[in-house]
Amino acid sequence: MAIALAAEDGVELTPTTHPTLKMMGTSGCIAPPHYRPLCTLHVCSINSLGFDRDPEFNKSYFELRNKIEIAYLE
Repeated sequence: MAIALAAEDGVELTPTTHPTLKMMGTSGCIAPPHYRPLCTLHVCSINSLGFDRDPEFNKSYFELRNKIEIAYLE
C-alpha cells in the first residue's frame, strides 16, 4: 500500500530485500510515515505480545492510541 500511495505522488519507493516486509530496512521501515497510514497503530511488539517491554513506551503508545480511537468514533 505504501508503494502505491507514494506512486500517486510521483515518488518511487524501492522495496528492500526483506523476505516478507517490502519496506523493512535494517533500522526499521524505510517508507515515510505519510505513505503508510495502516501502520499508524502497528507496533510489532504490541501486535505480537499485546504490550512492549518498556513500560514508558506502553504508557505513551496507549495514550496516543486512545486519542486516535476517540477521534475515529467522533
